[in-house]
Amino acid sequence: MNTYKIIFAIFISTLFIISCSKRDERNYSNAEDYCLNIKANIDSVIHERDTLQDSLLLEIVKKCGNSPKFVELRLSILSKLNRYNEGLEYIKSLDDSNFLNPYDSLVYSVSFQQKLIQDEFAKLDLTQKVVHEMENHLAEFPLDTLALANYCQFSLEYKSKDEVLDKIDSMARNNNFDRTYDFVVWLYFPDKQKLFHQRKLDWENQKSI
Repeated sequence: MNTYKIIFAIFISTLFIISCSKRDERNYSNAEDYCLNIKANIDSVIHERDTLQDSLLLEIVKKCGNSPKFVELRLSILSKLNRYNEGLEYIKSLDDSNFLNPYDSLVYSVSFQQKLIQDEFAKLDLTQKVVHEMENHLAEFPLDTLALANYCQFSLEYKSKDEVLDKIDSMARNNNFDRTYDFVVWLYFPDKQKLFHQRKLDWENQKSI
């Protein structure tokens, strides 16, 4: 990144922070739109995603309030910067209304904690906690793609591919093999797509009898 881009980014960031610090003088939606516009301008100037840019964006996002879209962005930047303790403290200051999904807080919290602790049994306990939460959520919302993705990602940390795929297969059968499950299998089990497709065909043939 050249010097001009760095100076320009800092200049834009400073103007942004000053403006957002006065956001109580404008309605929230306008302040939020303004934050998004500034972020877009910075992204268009600095194409290289490096630590400096992420640090600048973090300071910007901190001034944007705690709407779900900015909470997610802030946590993703903290994760990239390996600032896990700061991320955990930030999560503690929020409530469910600050997240897009009811399980997001747990997923982010566990993801950060896993980076900080060394005890493998403690990590496993955290992982299983997320898996159980996803199972409970999917029992009510079986086509939630993100929940399915979280279920697969965390389950595969301590279960075999076949075991997790069997669970996905079971859920798919209970929901008429909705295409959502095809996507999840493609994402997490690319080498099992043919097997899953054959199971789907067998299920359809059996159903038509």
